Amino acid sequence: MKRLGFSRQLIILLTVLVVICTFLTGLVAYRVSSDSNWDLTVQNLQRLTDSTVDLIDASVNASMRNHLRATVEKDVELISYYHEQVEAGNKTLESAQAEVIHLLNSQTVGHSGYTYVLNSVGDLVGHPILMGTNIAEFAFVQDQMDRKEGALEYEWKNPSDPVPKKKVAYMMYFEPWDYIVTVSSYEKDLIDLIHVDDFEANILSIEIGEKGYTYVMNSRGELIIHPDRKGESLYDRKDANGRYFIQDMIRRKNGRIIYPWENVSEGRFQEKMVIFRYYEPLDWYVCSGVTIEEIQRPLGILQNRLLVVLGIAFLLALLAALIISRIIVRPIRSLIGAMESVIDGDYEWTLPLGRKDVMGRLTEIFQRMILTIRVSLDESEAAKKMLEDSNRSLERKVQERTRELELLSNQDGLTKLFNRRKLDEHLSKLEQGDLEWSVLMIDIDEFKKYNDTYGHVAGDECLKRVAQAIQGCMRLSTDFVARYGGEEFCVVMEGVDTKQTEQLTIRILRAVEKLNIPNKEAINKSIITVSVGAALAKNFRGKSEKAVVEAADQALYSAKEAGRNRAFLWTESGSVWIKNY
Repeated sequence: MKRLGFSRQLIILLTVLVVICTFLTGLVAYRVSSDSNWDLTVQNLQRLTDSTVDLIDASVNASMRNHLRATVEKDVELISYYHEQVEAGNKTLESAQAEVIHLLNSQTVGHSGYTYVLNSVGDLVGHPILMGTNIAEFAFVQDQMDRKEGALEYEWKNPSDPVPKKKVAYMMYFEPWDYIVTVSSYEKDLIDLIHVDDFEANILSIEIGEKGYTYVMNSRGELIIHPDRKGESLYDRKDANGRYFIQDMIRRKNGRIIYPWENVSEGRFQEKMVIFRYYEPLDWYVCSGVTIEEIQRPLGILQNRLLVVLGIAFLLALLAALIISRIIVRPIRSLIGAMESVIDGDYEWTLPLGRKDVMGRLTEIFQRMILTIRVSLDESEAAKKMLEDSNRSLERKVQERTRELELLSNQDGLTKLFNRRKLDEHLSKLEQGDLEWSVLMIDIDEFKKYNDTYGHVAGDECLKRVAQAIQGCMRLSTDFVARYGGEEFCVVMEGVDTKQTEQLTIRILRAVEKLNIPNKEAINKSIITVSVGAALAKNFRGKSEKAVVEAADQALYSAKEAGRNRAFLWTESGSVWIKNY
């Protein structure tokens, strides 16, 4: 430096100083944006993976419960048949009960499940092994004695089992014999009921950027759900580094992995990040992945702009140094003071203008340089904001997908009405409010005969048409329609009195008849009809919403007993026929 003249020293020092300041500012902005972009991407992938697992879990639980419920409903129908034989005098109560218990004890569910029968004090009236034993000491049995109907889950350990295993069950109560009929099975024995088609389309529709996607594989590395490699096994596949990355994922079960993977369509290797989570009931691994290149694409744009800023800063600094080298020491000191202000982050300083000499020109150029730096920093902030907006957009899409998945979990897959779970939530909210409301329980008459005659495909179409007819009878958007189970539906109306409730039951009866769906095996008519039971919440002050539903169910039973294709309204003195139909 000593061999260089003052002018050249000044040029070198000033240029290096400005370039370093600009570089450090850009470097800090780049690192902050990079860390923020990476963290947001990992969080969104994790949230998307968890939402997908929740969707699968909801479908699995629904399939298991529906299977167990269908089984126990058939068992109760069997008991009802024997009860009718007793009342008709064709059998004694003891012989009928013995035959029923023998049939239930010989019934299997899945690989190791079975049916057992409790009474209200916890005695095992029927059981393949422990019949006659009182098991009221168990917590889940006490729950059965209290509720008598519905689904339940509990841990059970046989003497030969090292640890307790999860069981699922569904129970129904047959009051005339005081039977709590329960169908129980280990959760893993019902896995065969799960159909990938129930949720495959929803998983494949998930979009992660431009090339990312979600896929599912099992512990053998076989792709269960994948956009284009379904059924292929990746267990022995290696990444570009020779690592068995699939085996590593299976061993770890949950976590994050980054590996170089060959993109066949582009003929090159790309780094890919995958968030994976193990779903034990199905022995599945749910994986959401995206390429590192796509994650870092916004950072590449930011990097290019920072390089442009650095180049501009270098050129402007060089020009300014050339001019400054020609002025006297006092103006240099003034300029140095201004530079120190800039280094401290003050970009609002000014130098006196109006000079016609070199110093005046230098002052003007230096001010333009600072303005360019300020604009470049603003552009850097704009690029950072664009990156944040992009991540917020991705997060919003994940939230929208989560809401869609939540809607699917509350919707009946066949009729597109709300399901039993959503109905329970709706009723619990109504119970807490002050608005008058009523419940209609609707059952398709002689639907089993229809199914036996026309087949299950026609039966499903019949259910959908009846559901549409009921939905079309609703008055307001607040009226709530749900599939209660099988061929039974439930309507909840707000702000109605007795007359309005009766009018709606009549509309529903007429609407279903107008469908004119043939049912040649029907006793009363040769078309599909329904029976309706109604109850008003005002008659159950201080009681739970369950009491209103049970009252409507009793009225429905009265409609069935009275000959079907009718509507009955529950009253304290007994169900009343709504005769305006």
